[in-house]
Amino acid sequence: MKRFVTYLYEYDRTIRGRNVGFIRNDIRNDRCLMDIHIRGLERIKEKAPIYLIVRDGECVGIPAGEIVISQGIGNAFLELPGNHIGKTNYNSGDIQAVIVRYGNGKMLLGSYVQHPASDLLSGTFTKWEAQAIPESPEPDPDAARAKMTIPALFAPFLKFRGAKMTILTPFAPTL
Repeated sequence: MKRFVTYLYEYDRTIRGRNVGFIRNDIRNDRCLMDIHIRGLERIKEKAPIYLIVRDGECVGIPAGEIVISQGIGNAFLELPGNHIGKTNYNSGDIQAVIVRYGNGKMLLGSYVQHPASDLLSGTFTKWEAQAIPESPEPDPDAARAKMTIPALFAPFLKFRGAKMTILTPFAPTL
């Protein structure tokens, strides 16, 4: 069992700004839970993408979901079952940072390492893309029903807490 808190800071290029939130991490029973809380941002209302950053020679950003920021406040909950980051070969121990992008190029960063690299501080990373799986020669007639409407790279459930609760799942509605 491992529990720790990582603070979220605003970054302007490589210069750390003020603390605007935290991530409560709980790793146990073969799963990783991340509870993200943001407070005190400018009064914006938007969905901001969340990236889990790992280093594999270069910084790789794995899309983990979105957080709804409304009136400068946002809350999200990520669950990584089996300590794996979705369909990647990475696990929760490989995470070096969490980046939330919002506004016009603005960034929040919560670092999991003591001295993050300059490319991480500048928000420069390569977005992880899933490898394409070749289609079978005989398509399944029920395949249309199984298509996902949410581009889910992995299957954590992203829950927004507060006045509204929205659950994004990797399962498509039946047609």
